[in-house]
Amino acid sequence: MEIIKKFFKFLFTSLNYFYYKHKVKNIDYFNYKKLIYPNHKAPYGFASVINYGNWKAVAKLKGSRFNFLREYIEHGLSFFKTIESAEYLGYVNRKGIKKIYTLGEFRRGVLEEYLSVKKFHDREIVTVGPYIKGADNFYDKKTRDKLKEKYGKIMLVFPAHSFFEVKTKYEVGTLVNFIEENKNKFDSIFICMYWKDILDKPAEIDYYEKQGYIMVSNGHRHDPQFMSRQKDLIELADLVVTNEVSNCIGYAISMDTPVYYFEQKIEITLQDIDSLDDSKEKAREKCKELFGTMSFEITPEQKDYVRYYWGEWK
Repeated sequence: MEIIKKFFKFLFTSLNYFYYKHKVKNIDYFNYKKLIYPNHKAPYGFASVINYGNWKAVAKLKGSRFNFLREYIEHGLSFFKTIESAEYLGYVNRKGIKKIYTLGEFRRGVLEEYLSVKKFHDREIVTVGPYIKGADNFYDKKTRDKLKEKYGKIMLVFPAHSFFEVKTKYEVGTLVNFIEENKNKFDSIFICMYWKDILDKPAEIDYYEKQGYIMVSNGHRHDPQFMSRQKDLIELADLVVTNEVSNCIGYAISMDTPVYYFEQKIEITLQDIDSLDDSKEKAREKCKELFGTMSFEITPEQKDYVRYYWGEWK
């Protein structure tokens, strides 16, 4: 009976996934309100690999089709160095998995220790570097060139975002004050909002729009075009700004887009995993040291930091 229930749950969520996948396939990052559907689901049991279109990017990076039954992808950046984080973040322990893809050597070490302790000797860890390097662009180069001509020099801001039960809160006015102090260096200000915050923080979006900023989004986390939209936006940007240590930092640097880390107090609802170790806090302090000065140059030290967590790239 339980197997039948799981089968129908997988069938229903798969139909839901493909419905919304096609519904938003051609909607770009500027039409953010049309991209986000709260009922957009991932096929039951496969959310870790479906999210953000990771599987498409990894397939391109490794040069072969992705096997959903035999292969697994870590969802993205993780600073945790304890082996407990391996199971918390996904199904690395699922029966039948043979290859596990992750970003770089930092997480490879954690995962290899996990496999050794748990005696999963039949699995291979493969590092592929920043996933975004394998993503296709959303628009072709001609269209991207026209967008660049239209919007000129762009500051692209990725505010700290919420997810699942985790809520983030920061003083929007403080971030806006920073943007206002520096907007004369740019022709356009893009604010890239995460899908969860588009649903939950309409007042914040209104506040940004009243400043004259352009709201954009990569789409819902289950949207396979998520990373393609993100790739376009980062390529269009002349500077990425963020107030949190997140994937956008490594992705931007790997794509030769400078990053500025704007330090401000972020209130975050903690998860159980946050009690495992203090790795993220240490990474945040290093990030503040390396990216805490606004510059349009990328330093060797910044690249080394990104390589350590996000892996190598071409």
